[in-house]
Amino acid sequence: MYLTSWIGVHGTKYIPNECVLLIRSENETPVFGVLRIIWVVNFQAVLFRVSMLETVDFNVHINAYRVQEPALAAGLELVLQDQLLSHEVLHIYNFNGDQYISPKTYLSDILK
Repeated sequence: MYLTSWIGVHGTKYIPNECVLLIRSENETPVFGVLRIIWVVNFQAVLFRVSMLETVDFNVHINAYRVQEPALAAGLELVLQDQLLSHEVLHIYNFNGDQYISPKTYLSDILK
């Protein structure tokens, strides 16, 4: 296992501290995490260490999810790249003092 500063998988470039990932769905709500560290395991698997975000709500006017750091320390989670709910790389945008994630695609079908 070795640490890497970035990795490309099937045309998607993952860079720590620059990418937000869609980790899973909880009650049809997306759970996002900020990519912090990338490991490659036996040249076969890609393991991400992510700090989790709390999804507050969905803003229909800007088509984005409002997120925030959890009130209680949620810690870090390990996630295999091939187990992500979506392989799309996302980013956090600041708007009116809040942080938002605006997926490029409609997430309704994959959140169920």
